[in-house]
Amino acid sequence: MNRSAIVTALGAMGLMLGAAQNAQANVYAESSLQISGLSIVFNPAAGATPGVYNFTATNTAVLNGASALETATCGGTFGGASTCPQAPITPVLNPLPANAPGSTVLRADGSMIFFGPGAQQYANSDSEITTAQLAGHASTSLKQIAEAELQTGTSASANAEIQSTTGFTFTFQVAAPGSMTLSFQADPDQLALISELLAGSYSAQTNMRAQFTLQQDTDTLGGSLGFATWQPQGNGIALNDCTASNGVTCAETADTQDLNTALGVTTNGQQTSNSREDALTPTAFSITVSGLDAGTWTLTLNSLTSVNLIRQVATVPEPGSLALLGACLFGMGYAGRRMKSRR
Repeated sequence: MNRSAIVTALGAMGLMLGAAQNAQANVYAESSLQISGLSIVFNPAAGATPGVYNFTATNTAVLNGASALETATCGGTFGGASTCPQAPITPVLNPLPANAPGSTVLRADGSMIFFGPGAQQYANSDSEITTAQLAGHASTSLKQIAEAELQTGTSASANAEIQSTTGFTFTFQVAAPGSMTLSFQADPDQLALISELLAGSYSAQTNMRAQFTLQQDTDTLGGSLGFATWQPQGNGIALNDCTASNGVTCAETADTQDLNTALGVTTNGQQTSNSREDALTPTAFSITVSGLDAGTWTLTLNSLTSVNLIRQVATVPEPGSLALLGACLFGMGYAGRRMKSRR
């Protein structure tokens, strides 16, 4: 074997070793939530006067330390001045999508599709309040998504969050306390998976949260301030994920899927999902909160979708890499002996 052949062989072996060390990674997670037809109905209707409302939406994404942040806010008074677009204009609130620097694919504004696991590297999120009941629309609709994939590097995360705060005042004209019914349709989608060819430590996590809180700020009767909170978990109405206190009662009338869940995998070759096979199939949710005394109340919605990925490739070569390196060293030794024998 001459020197040229040795260089060529070693170069080819080096490329093969590099390819083995950079085999395709696939650490991936997604989280998406779409809520439509959210409506608030008071009984008696004449006893509830909506006041102020404020909406906030925030999108963040981080890829191997490089981050992006987009946020938007608007608000106003019911039937009065507002910084939010009024009906029939949509969307009501729409921050730009957050695409982490270095992403090989970019999410377009308003696009809620999944790129899916493949051969890309990215972290992105987007959210918007499409319609809002208090801004003159028939009901409230919102959508949000967070998605990330790692092929190389060590970390990625994405986060989309919507917060809606609504204040209203009860001025009952009947002796009995009033009630509020909240209902909507929702479609949650989550997936986390790890499909690696290299040994290492990996983690893929997907999170979702949807929480409604009704809190009494003042009570004209001077009693204890009422409170109720609802986190739908798909337990069915028998287990009632809505809780209340201080004279207020809260009962689920529809609870069909889990909208408050954290899923994750740390084992290579594994995946976990929530409603992933039921994409674009919204189901019903509703509660009735009773015992609302006269006074001022605040209703808050907080919805979150987020993902988090960690990829730590082992520093010790895999058996295949060690075998390749051994073959390379054997070839060098063999070539050296042949050269000595010809001198």
